[in-house]
Amino acid sequence: MDVFRLDGRLQVNGRLQVGRTSSGGPRDPDGLDDGTRGTVTAATAAPVHAVRVRGGRRLRDADRAPRRSPHCRPSLPEGAEPERSGGPSGEEEDGLVWAVEERGRPEGGRPGGRGRCRVDLPRRPSRATPRRWRAPPSFVRTVEFKRRLRPQDEGGLLNATRDCAAFRRARGYAASPLSREEADFPVAYSVVAHHRVDMLERLLRAIYAPQNLHCLHVDAKSPRAYQQAARSLAACFPNVFVARRLEAVVYASWSRVQADLNCMRELAERAGESPWRYFVNLCGLDFPIKTNPEILRHQGREDGNDSSGEEVEEEVSLEAPSQHRKAPSVGGPARILLPRLIDPGGGDGGSSSSSSQLCLPRPTRGAVCSCRRAFDEMSWFKKIAALGVCFLVGLAVSISFIRVKVSTGPPATRHLQMPDIGGPRFPVDCEAVVLRGDVDDVASNAALLALTVEFRKGANLDEGGLLNATRDCAAFRRERRYLASPLSREEADFPVAYSVVAHHRVDMLERLLRAIYAPQNLYCLHVDAKSPRAYQQAARSLAACFPNVFVARRLEAVVYASWSRVQADLNCMRELAERAAERPWRYFINLCGLDFPIKTNLEIVRALRALRGANSLESTKPPGYKRRRWEYRHEVEGDLVRLTDVRKSPPPIPSPVFAGSAYMVVTRAFVEHVLSDPAARALMEWSNDTYSPDEHLWATLQRMPGVPGAAPWHDVHDATCLSAIVRAVKWSAFQGDVAQGAAYPPCRGAYVRQICVYGAGDLPWLVRQRQLFANKFDTAVDPVAVHCLEWYLRNRAVKWADRMQSECSYWD
Repeated sequence: MDVFRLDGRLQVNGRLQVGRTSSGGPRDPDGLDDGTRGTVTAATAAPVHAVRVRGGRRLRDADRAPRRSPHCRPSLPEGAEPERSGGPSGEEEDGLVWAVEERGRPEGGRPGGRGRCRVDLPRRPSRATPRRWRAPPSFVRTVEFKRRLRPQDEGGLLNATRDCAAFRRARGYAASPLSREEADFPVAYSVVAHHRVDMLERLLRAIYAPQNLHCLHVDAKSPRAYQQAARSLAACFPNVFVARRLEAVVYASWSRVQADLNCMRELAERAGESPWRYFVNLCGLDFPIKTNPEILRHQGREDGNDSSGEEVEEEVSLEAPSQHRKAPSVGGPARILLPRLIDPGGGDGGSSSSSSQLCLPRPTRGAVCSCRRAFDEMSWFKKIAALGVCFLVGLAVSISFIRVKVSTGPPATRHLQMPDIGGPRFPVDCEAVVLRGDVDDVASNAALLALTVEFRKGANLDEGGLLNATRDCAAFRRERRYLASPLSREEADFPVAYSVVAHHRVDMLERLLRAIYAPQNLYCLHVDAKSPRAYQQAARSLAACFPNVFVARRLEAVVYASWSRVQADLNCMRELAERAAERPWRYFINLCGLDFPIKTNLEIVRALRALRGANSLESTKPPGYKRRRWEYRHEVEGDLVRLTDVRKSPPPIPSPVFAGSAYMVVTRAFVEHVLSDPAARALMEWSNDTYSPDEHLWATLQRMPGVPGAAPWHDVHDATCLSAIVRAVKWSAFQGDVAQGAAYPPCRGAYVRQICVYGAGDLPWLVRQRQLFANKFDTAVDPVAVHCLEWYLRNRAVKWADRMQSECSYWD
């Protein structure tokens, strides 16, 4: 150990560094000029090659005693810890520089003179000894993150899949379906890939679900290592396989089609293992932008057979189960979506249930769930201690079961179900009509039923009957089976605003309101100012029975194909926007009095959620014959709109004019924009004297830049009447044999003004469409069609609510 007298500035050559401060301190009497009074700092684990002392001298051998001045102290960088080498007396520490602090008479010196201190320098290591380098924690985390993000090559995947259980666990693959909805709707996938095995594995992990089937087609021309890696990946899952026959895929050739056909054939053969409903083909560089529940809900709407009665109510973010806790591609704790069911009791009271299954009250379930989540996060030692606590909680819960009386009576929503029509005399099986299309089997009973006085009296509720029925609103709502509360939290959290323009058939208006009514929604009824006084009184009396239904303050005398039809909707839009504070509705839907829903309110809400803030309405480039509608002025004469020879000026907008429909599904932001934006108001003023402005105004606004929820005006964004989700309409010009190129099958009811008034035979086709509503229905044409459709919708919604009430949610 070399000892020096520090009577000047210590300079160290090599790895040893002298610490300084940015602000110079007062001149030290001993000549220490490092900015800190008498303090010298150094790196702790670095070797020193040479040391020089300015103005000082080397100590004599007698001064080399292995002792340390009490006035000397070590100084280290903030947060650093010295490495102890166990010096001669157990107190020395290699690599530390001990400096002098003047405190009266220093050791071995005179007052005010020079002090002395020992410097313990580590020996110079041999060249064979590797130097240890320590990276800061932030750098280590960065390297680790990059290592985890680094693309996995074929060799890495082969090594990782040697232990399939560990691979699935480490990569976070789902071990079981996350909801009953997903388990009941398996999907088949075909993935054609030829390179980038890391992307193939990521794609599989993103779409993987144990109830699905996945076929991997690996290009026959791909390297052998790639094929081996893909087969090794597939071998780790019972529902993933590589196609038996592999094609040498050539771009733009038949081999690309044959690759999918090979997978299709094998997937069809394995349908017995997993009865998949839909087939989706992908390539190796595709990636999903929807979760598995969103994918299957979209496919279920397309199919028309999705079981809303078997769907969960909403999704909430909870800590993942242990097998999915870590997502390898991202840092931090993983979070997944798990289904949350409805609390049947709706409160915090005692345990009760409407079925034989026992459900715990919410506080008890929350405590148990919190205990489990906390238990999963504990170390093994703490888990042992926590088991005792959880055992006591479980014992207390078990004891409480003794005091629980389980009700096995009818569901709480039984009073909301629609009764079967026909009774014992002329039974009509609506389930057979709607789901199986067995119209011929019930046609005779339906025809006889329609002739009975009781049925016609109940089906055709005229103005006087509605006025009498609505004198006692509570009895009217109860007897007509209106919903008194939302059937699910998901529906309660997503209110919708409706505008209904009607002028006759008050019975159909009341049936439409009952079919779409929910207490969280908002409804504006626009009654034609030309309609009979009795009709207007009946409509006002109907609206007065509900706090969220009102008749528009300003009523228009609506003339077909004139501006008055647009103004009627605008009047309701304005009032609905003013009342948005009462019920903050998300979307606006406009209907007419002869529309009818073909989806439950829950299905409507989920379809609107799937739009993610976009609008849905027909908007296409207009054919040539429609351009005369806005190129020339039109005038209203009585109940008709007459064409003049006065040519109009071009529209005051930069985008072109589009054609569409009068009916739409738009966001509240769209409505507020239309009512306040100067460009939108200018377009409306310009459209005031056009023919049927409702069929081009909304379609044009939908393609204008800056309009909320709008689409660009490029051709690829055109939306036809069948691609929009508003209404399903059968036009006589497009009906016929679908196999011969017709748009839809013939109408089973009757055509009125080239539009099909649906009959009972049209219901199987209707309930499988993706649209939310259908036009037209009329009990005067086919009363059984309306009865069976409302029976189907209400019982479908109630069945779902009953199922949710009979189940206990662990995650609530």
